Amino acid sequence: MIKAFTYRTELGEKEFSQTIYANSITDSIQIWIDHINDLKNEVYSFDQKSVESIETQFKSGKIKLQKNPSIIVYKLDDKYQITYINENKKLEPDFIAELEFMTTENGGRKGYAYSGYRPIFKLIDKKEMTSANLIFNDKQKVFPGDNVIALINILWTAEFENLLYPELEFELLEPPRIIAKGKISEIVNKKLNKASR
Repeated sequence: MIKAFTYRTELGEKEFSQTIYANSITDSIQIWIDHINDLKNEVYSFDQKSVESIETQFKSGKIKLQKNPSIIVYKLDDKYQITYINENKKLEPDFIAELEFMTTENGGRKGYAYSGYRPIFKLIDKKEMTSANLIFNDKQKVFPGDNVIALINILWTAEFENLLYPELEFELLEPPRIIAKGKISEIVNKKLNKASR
């Protein structure tokens, strides 16, 4: 089962925090490096020089995972830097679904979505909507036009109790745009399952 790992770095007066989804803490380190590389120069992440330094140290084996507490140590500007890693509980999705992301030309996103992306979930024949957390099963990034299997948690479960079932189709939105269409494969949260009435 996929787990969530929170990476927290205090750098000067700034603190950066990223949530990474992976099968293990060791797998999460490379994903974290890829993540900060994509976000370099954003106000909530590292600058390009720091990212390049971290990548170089990781590839040369200088960055190792240390446990109790879980940390990685590396050098930035000739000073040691620590990133703390907190392992969160295993994720238990509400349901699993097949997703088809719309192409940009058909109204979809302009860029990719990371595992952990939170669009709006809506059943096609209902007006109720809620935020959904998507964990992609076999990739970290999904681009417009991609198909993917996702583990999905919805925020407002009470409104969708006894309404979901396998093969049910739904939409994911960045209102007012529909950015993906989905079909439920498996219900995990039994309260949501229409068959459990």
